[in-house]
Amino acid sequence: MNLHAADTLATTGDSACRRKPATFPLVLASERETICVRAIGGAPSFVRRLMDLGLRTGGQAQVVQHNAAGIVLAMDGMRLALGPAAAQHVMVSLCDACGNSREVIRT
Repeated sequence: MNLHAADTLATTGDSACRRKPATFPLVLASERETICVRAIGGAPSFVRRLMDLGLRTGGQAQVVQHNAAGIVLAMDGMRLALGPAAAQHVMVSLCDACGNSREVIRT
């Protein structure tokens, strides 16, 4: 398939499909996107700390705020703030666009 044909196929879906791969670091997520946590990397103590705060592989969250200081997620009735370095270790996918997840959160 040539590049032009791939671009044509991509334009039929959501524009987010063209900007982000299926799995990407949380630091690249945009505000108001609903994401699914796919993996948490880093030292075991770091992974355990994030899990203690409520971040779980397979869990869903909505990006409430994203700026240079970090990212605020809303999930399970609470909010979790992560700095950019921590967000770089959390791999996510979009839940509500492009069929990247079987589960969809409707608001």
